[in-house]
Amino acid sequence: MQVWEHAWFCSACRVAFWPAGALKAGFPASPAVPAHEIPLTIATMAERAYGQA
Repeated sequence: MQVWEHAWFCSACRVAFWPAGALKAGFPASPAVPAHEIPLTIATMAERAYGQA
């Protein structure tokens, strides 16, 4: 699965978050991320979870 596929999105409040362990075991939950910041957050989380490509 891709990082964005693990996100939970609230369409009413326009934020996304990733629950604890969503990307891999032991990976912490994210704070609520505003919709306009999701692309940068996905790139940052992927790098932190899986290392640089």
